[in-house]
Amino acid sequence: MLKKPQAANEKWTCAAFWYVWSDMAVDEFGEAMVARLGPAMREAAAREASAHWEKQAVLEMGLGMGEPDPETELYIELQTDKAWELAQGVVWGEDYAFVSILGQCALPAGQ
Repeated sequence: MLKKPQAANEKWTCAAFWYVWSDMAVDEFGEAMVARLGPAMREAAAREASAHWEKQAVLEMGLGMGEPDPETELYIELQTDKAWELAQGVVWGEDYAFVSILGQCALPAGQ
């Protein structure tokens, strides 16, 4: 992935990774720990980041209010599965690739 998501697939990946973080961080690390990570890592901010990247991907693809095609849906599903797998590496303290991807998927300033 690029340092800044450009293509629709990269934006879908960002949406998936932020979704997974929003769903698992507090359960795995506790509210106090997540709060120490900073405002951008909190559950509400992660949900906002996921929604932002999903909206950007939809706009990039010109979908408007339409649904993604089956190929895009499969890509999103695979990226979400990948995010869950990499998130477990963080939980177990074995691999921090997940965190690196979240860093690349940080919201642009002013968002």
